[in-house]
Amino acid sequence: RCCGWVPSATGGKHYEVPSLDDFEMAARADPIIWRIESRIDEATGVGPHRHEDILSLARITSEGRSPRGGHFPPFGLHHDSDTRPARVWTVLVYLQLPADGGRTIFPLRGIGGRHRRATQQSERHRMFQSELLQHFGGAPDYSRQVGFDRYIEHPFMDLLEEACRGEYGASFLPAQVGGALMFKSGGKNRLTWHAGCNVLDGSKTILQKFKEAPWDERRIPTHSTHTRYRPLS
Repeated sequence: RCCGWVPSATGGKHYEVPSLDDFEMAARADPIIWRIESRIDEATGVGPHRHEDILSLARITSEGRSPRGGHFPPFGLHHDSDTRPARVWTVLVYLQLPADGGRTIFPLRGIGGRHRRATQQSERHRMFQSELLQHFGGAPDYSRQVGFDRYIEHPFMDLLEEACRGEYGASFLPAQVGGALMFKSGGKNRLTWHAGCNVLDGSKTILQKFKEAPWDERRIPTHSTHTRYRPLS
C-alpha cells in the first residue's frame, strides 16, 4: 500500500520495483519490516549494522512463451556479490507466486536426475562451470554477471532451458506464499550463480535482503561505488 511500482533501471517493464523514496519512508516506519529484518539477522547470524541496504521488493511479470516455450532467464545469470563484494547472504521471501514458471535456478549446482548420459553431461557441466566462472570479476569493479540474447543460440542455452523446467541443476519455487530461500552469496561461494526464470503465467513478487559483512570485518578495498547504502535506521 505504500508505494507505486516503477520499471527497474536494469530489468525494464517486466521487473518492477517500488518508487524508492516512498518505500524507504514506509519501511523505516513499519514495525513489520523491522521484525522481518530481525528474523533475517537471526537466521544468517549477521547482526544489524548501518553498512548494508534495507530489504527491497520486486515484482516480475511474464515476457511471453517465445522462444523455448518461455523457459529462459530473461535477466541473464549473476552472482549476488556483483558490484557488492561485501555481501555474504541472500534471503528471498516469496510474497506472490506465479501460476506457472518463475523458478529461481542455480545451474552450477549439478546435474538433474533425468539425465542418462552421465559422463557426457558431466563434461558439459564442467565446461559450463568453467566458462561462467571466467566472468567472476575482482577489483575494482567486481563485475559478476553475464547476459545473453534469448533468441541467439549459445552452447549452454539448452542447459538453462532445462534448469528453468526444473530438470537441471538446482531450482526453487515454494509451494505456498511466504516460503523463503536463503543461500550464501559471498565471494567464496562461487557456485551460487543464479537467475530468475521467466514467469509464464501470472506474476511473482519477492522480498529481497542482501546481508553484508559488518564494516570492520571486510577485507576488500572500500571503493566509493561499493559504499553507498540505504540503511534501515
